[in-house]
Formats: sequence, structure tokens, C-alpha cells
Amino acid sequence: MKKQPLSAGPFDVFLSHGVQDKALATLVKQRMEDFGLSVILISPIDWQGGLEAAGPIRQALHGSGALVALLTSSYKDAPSLLVELGAAWQSKLPVHLVVAGDDLGELPLFLRRFRVWSPDQISDLIAAIRRHKKPAPAQPA
Repeated sequence: MKKQPLSAGPFDVFLSHGVQDKALATLVKQRMEDFGLSVILISPIDWQGGLEAAGPIRQALHGSGALVALLTSSYKDAPSLLVELGAAWQSKLPVHLVVAGDDLGELPLFLRRFRVWSPDQISDLIAAIRRHKKPAPAQPA
């Protein structure tokens, strides 16, 4: 089955997660959408196209108002997370980390600069994103 291409947005939230965290990501996405946010769900499987996949993922990220990454022990050191965080930082997007699980240990230093939320604080995260929501960037024709 052929995969649908990623849309370039605009989105309120670019949601990044590990492949094994799809169920949690789907719940977070649904909760955000229930509160009126538009969300694109990105997982490492979308990166399997290599450089061919990087362009649409980059467009979706640049067309978003914030990056939310679901951090688990299996995803906190993932290459795709590092690339997405770097692109969000370069684009001056707000970055929010949702830390799920008690087995993460101490966050690496480079992750400590971002706002950290627990899954129980999703309502507060949504409120923070809505407060800082900027008008959607214009998309090229």
C-alpha cells in the first residue's frame, strides 16, 4: 500500500514520536484536536524515505506553529528527533517535550533547554500553545 504524502500545513503542532509510541501519540493528537488545534503526526517511519522524505517533513515542520515531541526511553536519542529539534530551533519554533515513562533517567543537557510536560499536563500544554499561537505562515503557491 502506498503511503499518503505529508501535507505542508499550516499546522498548529508538529507532533514527533517514536514508532513504538504510536498509541500515545494518537491519543495526544486527538486531545489537541478536540481543543481546536491542527496537528500533523510525524513518526520515524516517515523518515525511511531518506532525503526524499526529508523535504516534505521539513515543509510540514516549517508550516507548523510549535513542535511537540513525545519523549520515551526509546525515542530520546533517536536521530529523527535530533533533526526535528534542530530544524525547529533554527526556525525559532516553540519546542515542548512530553516526557512519558519513568525510565528516561536524566534528560540530556541539550533537551533541558525546552519546556517539559508530563502526559498528565496535556491540557496545560494545549493552553500554552494556544496562548502563543501565531497566525499560520503563508504557504507558497
